[in-house]
Amino acid sequence: MNGNREIPKKVVIPCELVIRESCRSI
Repeated sequence: MNGNREIPKKVVIPCELVIRESCRSI
């Protein structure tokens, strides 16, 4: 269960771009 939610694989970009807030929870 690695945050396998309904997120496209294109959202696997470096968290340093825009999802850095989402990576902070990981």
